Amino acid sequence: MKTREYEAMFLLDNAAAVADWDGTSGIVDQLLTKYGAEIVQKEKWDERKLAYEIRGHKRATYYLVYFKAGPDLPAKVQGDAALNDKIVRSLIR
Repeated sequence: MKTREYEAMFLLDNAAAVADWDGTSGIVDQLLTKYGAEIVQKEKWDERKLAYEIRGHKRATYYLVYFKAGPDLPAKVQGDAALNDKIVRSLIR
């Protein structure tokens, strides 16, 4: 299967990220590796107030991840991310 490099931004539950960064960011890492993605680079980007409330959250911690995967992975990851309470929003390009 042909792979390509993706850039993903995850907005994480701010309270959970402040209390346990490794555990909260690990949820995203596990989600990506579950579907066979190879994580190239990851970093905590910033903690910010959101422009508008998303699912009851007014603040979020931004987590930027670059990874290599097949073309079917983004849809699977975004589907699982939408079901996780610790992931407020995700965008994969």
